[in-house]
Amino acid sequence: MELVTSFFGMKGIQVMTHSDQHGVEIKAAGPDAVGSYDRAVTEYLRIGNSTLKFLEAALETDPDLVMAHCATGYFQAFNTRWGVAGGMHASLKEAERALETRGGTPSELLHVAALRALSRGNLNETVRVWEEILVEQPRDVLALRLAHSYYFILGDQLNLRDSISRTLYAWDESVPNYGYVLGAYAFGLQETGDYLAGEATAKRAVELKPDDLYGAHAATHVHDMQTRYREGKEWVKACENNWRDCNSFLNHEWWHYTLFCVELEQYDECLAYLDSHVFVEGSEEFRDTSSICSVLWRLDDLGIDVGDRWQSLADIAERHIDDHILAYADIFTTLALTAGGREEAAQRMLASMRGIKIDDDVTTTRIIHEIGLPIAEALIAYRAGDYGRVVDLLMPIRYDTRRMGYSHVQRDIFALTLMHAAVKSGRYELARALLSERTALKPNSTISWNLYARALEGLGDKTGTEKARAQVQAVLAA
Repeated sequence: MELVTSFFGMKGIQVMTHSDQHGVEIKAAGPDAVGSYDRAVTEYLRIGNSTLKFLEAALETDPDLVMAHCATGYFQAFNTRWGVAGGMHASLKEAERALETRGGTPSELLHVAALRALSRGNLNETVRVWEEILVEQPRDVLALRLAHSYYFILGDQLNLRDSISRTLYAWDESVPNYGYVLGAYAFGLQETGDYLAGEATAKRAVELKPDDLYGAHAATHVHDMQTRYREGKEWVKACENNWRDCNSFLNHEWWHYTLFCVELEQYDECLAYLDSHVFVEGSEEFRDTSSICSVLWRLDDLGIDVGDRWQSLADIAERHIDDHILAYADIFTTLALTAGGREEAAQRMLASMRGIKIDDDVTTTRIIHEIGLPIAEALIAYRAGDYGRVVDLLMPIRYDTRRMGYSHVQRDIFALTLMHAAVKSGRYELARALLSERTALKPNSTISWNLYARALEGLGDKTGTEKARAQVQAVLAA
């Protein structure tokens, strides 16, 4: 082991190169600091509530633990606007100071570089650096899981899968946390359309790590994409006792459950679970509020009374008009404002988005302009009843929405909005084409068959209309 000397104040402390639980070398004052760091990483993988608590413990033991500073900075990213993310920038300064104090391993040097790129908002450079780490350190699970997460944000489905598979040669069941790695790989598999392998891998991940919420969530996605809604509800219920002390990502898993309820026309159950399992008291995180918005938007289109739920979401949205974290977040801020009847605020949101300067060193700025703005404009037009404009705005980008990131299921709300608008604007031929495509991919989607029936009815196709409505009843009776 390499031995170096560092000084904390006037007290000389020997700092050695230790191995973390996955065999990756890090410089630390002792095994206690490494142990706390290891627990923080495991907590992050299992989507636990105590990740930052264990990082704080690591830094209390060793204030110059570079990897703990980097991890803290990573986890504070996207909490606010680029350039004013105070916590992330403070962690970067501490990581740079610690690196100067004691030096670092090659991977620690690269982690600081990755955090530096992330602090500028350059997501492409950030994942490039993490990938550089993984070539030499395929078991650096922090770099591995973070790269996976940011490929998700960047809409890069192939690397969402392949960033994991490139390292699988170094993993097996003898390595701690292998199950969580499999769970992430399962998600990448299903996002690239390999549902058979994705489901099998997800279920193997849960066998190895029953508390693997992310792995279980990958199987939930398969149920949605294959329109196996009843099985999806059963799967979530079967796993729920494994998920204890998780962060709000657990609410996202229950969001999937409410979507299954919508498709099965179980609207009372949907709203009950939305209030009890998806709503996060006091949260203004777009990850939490967007899930609720997505369900309420669907229910509104189906004519289901959602009460006054939009108003609290619109109140939150008004406080975040100028955040511009991601295109996805901006779109749902706009959606909440327009659905909540805040027309003036929605226009201010559009103006704020248009005012963002495109900066290719801040990855999200171009995506907000090229994808976020037309979708936001379409949502406002939709609520104003200008359905033809909605179609005109969404049709040209319907295959480009992946650039805003997030999953097929999460982005599906925009595809549904386009199809509703095509029907409502009387563009029945287009609606027929879009819904023919959709029902082929989603054969058990009652929303899709009901829309298809309306399009065919508009075209005067009585036989087709009856067949589409019969398909709805067959799905519900199954």
